[in-house]
Amino acid sequence: AGSKPGECQGMDPTWSPDGKHVAFTYFQRRANVGDGSKEAPTKPVGLVVVPSTGITVEENELEAQALKNADAGAPAWSPGGNWIAFVSTRSVDGGIYVISPDLATRKKILEKADRLVPAQAPVSWSPDSKWIAFSTADGFIYLLPSDGSGPPQRITSGGNDYMPTFSRK
Repeated sequence: AGSKPGECQGMDPTWSPDGKHVAFTYFQRRANVGDGSKEAPTKPVGLVVVPSTGITVEENELEAQALKNADAGAPAWSPGGNWIAFVSTRSVDGGIYVISPDLATRKKILEKADRLVPAQAPVSWSPDSKWIAFSTADGFIYLLPSDGSGPPQRITSGGNDYMPTFSRK
């Protein structure tokens, strides 16, 4: 059930701190709408990590890797390169996760709740990797311990605040 060339794309690319890998959300186009004159929006398949050395990875390999990390998007590498944080859009098991660069170890650090739904947007790591800032679907920004050891703390009063970024100083 592989994809045909041109049916897939990558979004939200992020380089590993050492520059040796790229993580991104792998997307697949949906079938044409109606009479086929319009292309339907893309749907996320999952998280992929590939070497940045110019090695070409076949689409069926990308799809297989993405399906193992389905509904994962908006990846962000930790400053030390030990973890990749991402937002999961799963309706049952959504939230914010961290995963090892080899995609073998995955840990949920924030449970999606009725009043706290992470936006499908990149999170930001603090320079010391102790905190993750994220935005919610209703436009607030929160801080969360990157190990999931404490509750998230709302840091904006917004309603229109998205895509937080830590200063690197």
